[in-house]
Amino acid sequence: MYDAIAQIGRIVSSAEEQGVLAFLIKNTDRFKYLVGINFDLTKNAVQFLLLKSSKEKLPEKVLNEFVYVGNEKASRKQFAPTTDNLLYLISQSLPNLAGYLENGSPLKEQIIKVVNKFFMSTRNPGDARYGRILNDQFVKQFNVHYQEVNEKLKDDVVDYANNLKEMVCSHLGIKPRETLFTVLINSQPIAKTSEYQSFVIRLNLEENFQDSRPGICSICGQEKRVTSNTTRFLMKFYMVDKINFASYFDHKNFYKAVALCEDCYKNFLIGENWIAQNLNTRLGGFNLYIIPQLVSAFPGENNLFQNLKNIPQAFNDIKNIKQIQEIEKDAIRKNFIQQGLLKNPFVWNFLFYKKTNSAFKILTLIKDVPPSRILTLLKTTSEVEQFRQKFLPEWITFDLEQIYQLIPIKRKRADLLEFKKVLQIYYNIISGLPIDVRTLYGFFKTLAHIHHFESYAIYQINGGNNSDLALVKDTLRWNLFMLFLRKLNLINGGKFMLDQELEKFYPEGMKAFMQEMNYSREQQGLALLGYVIGTVAYAQVKSNLNNKPVLDKISYQGMSDEKVIRLFNEIFEKIRQYNKLIGYAERWWAAAKKLYESGDRNALTADERVFYLLSGYALNTISSHTTKDNNQNQNN
Repeated sequence: MYDAIAQIGRIVSSAEEQGVLAFLIKNTDRFKYLVGINFDLTKNAVQFLLLKSSKEKLPEKVLNEFVYVGNEKASRKQFAPTTDNLLYLISQSLPNLAGYLENGSPLKEQIIKVVNKFFMSTRNPGDARYGRILNDQFVKQFNVHYQEVNEKLKDDVVDYANNLKEMVCSHLGIKPRETLFTVLINSQPIAKTSEYQSFVIRLNLEENFQDSRPGICSICGQEKRVTSNTTRFLMKFYMVDKINFASYFDHKNFYKAVALCEDCYKNFLIGENWIAQNLNTRLGGFNLYIIPQLVSAFPGENNLFQNLKNIPQAFNDIKNIKQIQEIEKDAIRKNFIQQGLLKNPFVWNFLFYKKTNSAFKILTLIKDVPPSRILTLLKTTSEVEQFRQKFLPEWITFDLEQIYQLIPIKRKRADLLEFKKVLQIYYNIISGLPIDVRTLYGFFKTLAHIHHFESYAIYQINGGNNSDLALVKDTLRWNLFMLFLRKLNLINGGKFMLDQELEKFYPEGMKAFMQEMNYSREQQGLALLGYVIGTVAYAQVKSNLNNKPVLDKISYQGMSDEKVIRLFNEIFEKIRQYNKLIGYAERWWAAAKKLYESGDRNALTADERVFYLLSGYALNTISSHTTKDNNQNQNN
């Protein structure tokens, strides 16, 4: 992956003709305000000034002008004079920056004067982060005071910084979360000085080659001076900072994992920053970088760069059903997308990741996906949508995004504990690898259990206001999902066989649905029994049993063959009980029983039986809802 990212850096830098610093800037929509903290050495005063404001967001030009490079990751020292975290600016950033700058530097001397005049020592002066903080005597106007009352020094400084930030933003009439801060000395921004900007470039490039050695670059393959120091990279594919990952437990041997020359190092740094800004999207509930890799010669750097920029939109067009519907309506756009994907000179790499304040974690990486595969996913999703339009109402849809809501994942607060289950499904779909259908039935059974018992608290599943209707919608989405996988040849399907004698006993439209879904005889029998259960449930609602007690007769832990036989008998009794309300249910029940008993019912798993029972129930329920919707429209 290092070569793919460096390749992007080379393409981007040659196309945009900007310096390295420009590619280190973090472009974001989050900030609307820029507040300057002016340390006036002549007036011996600290002022908070609103330098820039915007209704939408701070322009990219402002972020470049004030060199917003974000905050240092993990345990590294903070030094940036432009940051969203006021805590850093009133504690460690200025002392650290002074320590980094060369002796004799005018900027360093000014910063030292500011620290000596405006900062005071805490109870632990030797602490590298919180030993010095802004003296509260210089912010009296905000009525904020530093107090040492907590057990940990950090908590005291954090409380002080948060209170000051709230008061400053309140005074200026702005929102704290939308505010960026920068340091000025005698009204001159530190970030604009050539000394600081040279330091940022040096920190990201030159200093990582101080311990370089002769070697062969892992990217270009040339023999040059190389470094294995990749600690400043956002995307780390090798461990180069933990001794137990080094050959023979010697830190000098990290170069055996990765070694980069200066040019490739610079291109990688540019590439990963450009990817983070321009090739970032989401799939389901996950953040995703799409990292293209050039596999064929392509004339013209500008055309190559334009292809790079279009990749996220091309992917977004295929993951969302609304986008796909728009594409299908516009033949010109549809042809343009198809031709663009087929002529794309890149293969795509999908990097799913999780980013926190302290770390970047790679969740999974899908490598070398040809654009033709993306086109296949687009066409297949479109075919499934055509099937949906034929049999199911508009409020039931399926696309790649919705798979995330079909696979139950346990969570702990905002953390997903079983995210690998969904990512493995995405991996197989995008890569074209087969999926064990028994695993899928197990996922559905868990989803049905969650909806029926409304146990949403520990899962990412949302049942809305009506858990029964949510079960119906998700069951039919699962049918669309299975059809999608079958069309992609990722799972084996059943073989539809029609019994001519029973054909007239199918409910209207159900034979065609099951035929296109390739339900086998035993699967048809279960679906028909489920349809009868839906009829009984409707009769129970008519009898003021709104909780549909007949659904409790299905075991959401799995249905053995014995349980299904028992269920047939129990449902027959319910048919007699509600005989006046359920019409042709007895015919459907008889057809269901014959189909199930004459099929290869022992080939079914316990989870699979739950799926087909609830599929039939869902089909009955949506027919009832559709009828009610049509009657309502006619009345209106």
